[in-house]
Amino acid sequence: MSKAKILLVGPCGVGKSVVANFLADQTDILNNKYRPTVGVRILEFETSLGNSLNLDVELWDCSGSENFETCWPAMASQADGVIIVYDPLIKEPSPAVETLFNYFITSNGLKEMQCMLFANSKGTESTKVTSPLPSVSSCEVNLEKHPGEVMDNFKDFLKKVFNKLSASQEKEELDIIN
Repeated sequence: MSKAKILLVGPCGVGKSVVANFLADQTDILNNKYRPTVGVRILEFETSLGNSLNLDVELWDCSGSENFETCWPAMASQADGVIIVYDPLIKEPSPAVETLFNYFITSNGLKEMQCMLFANSKGTESTKVTSPLPSVSSCEVNLEKHPGEVMDNFKDFLKKVFNKLSASQEKEELDIIN
């Protein structure tokens, strides 16, 4: 079975841990009490991508605090995909979505298809969200009203990551043979 390391990054207080708990099918999904993540929290689970295809997922729920920026290199090491969570109602989050993208994707040699944006409305109805990175896949997240859509988008993202992993593994095997 293949394994994927997926990072969940974003500014403080945008709901990364709530999204992580939901994606990993953990309890405490919609707890209203805010508890900032210290450093990183790793959730491990298996998910089905259809066609008898299962994927082991390491979901790294990374703190949005700038106090932990020195940990970014360790978090980013060997990441297969990155989900950037942000609040679409905050106009200038810190760190900015673009900063997170440049560090975790561009600087680490990942492709745009290995990144996804989650505009987390945290239960409020938002107007049409304009993506801060139009070339990157994005979805609006409302776990209270549309949990199925969020999970479908996540699994579609995991399929892209899995296909990239499979292609890389195939290339390595061919290089060994030749």
